[in-house]
Amino acid sequence: MTVHLDQFADLCMAAQGFRPSPARLTALCDQDLVWFQPGKPAQFGLTKLGKSQLMEMLKACCCGTVDDPIASAKSMRPNNAEFSAGMAYFDEFECNLRLGVRPEILPDRLAFLAWLIKEQPSAPMTAQKAPSPTRRCRQPSRPHLAP
Repeated sequence: MTVHLDQFADLCMAAQGFRPSPARLTALCDQDLVWFQPGKPAQFGLTKLGKSQLMEMLKACCCGTVDDPIASAKSMRPNNAEFSAGMAYFDEFECNLRLGVRPEILPDRLAFLAWLIKEQPSAPMTAQKAPSPTRRCRQPSRPHLAP
């Protein structure tokens, strides 16, 4: 049960934009729940499987009727205060999971979490062609001085 809650917490952490420890990140990547693209800066996020599994785990914690939280999330446009409150709630939710407590989620909070998960990138961005080197400002041509 603790392993399940730890994985649940790691997925919540990734959905918030925080990278789990290297060992846990590797385990999540091996399960195809999280993708990782090394580089500067390194990029990571939830895979489609990771997003759907996290949503199912969150729905199982909902203490009300669960309509389609994704449908509610499509029309959601949280302002700064709502976003901050939602992120604080999600952080507290993750902390409780790490303490071994499986908290309940209200349907309105579930809609925000569905929106947040929906907004996360699903896969690494494809490598783009390197832009052509920028030209430095050309110096005005100077006539060569004869010695």
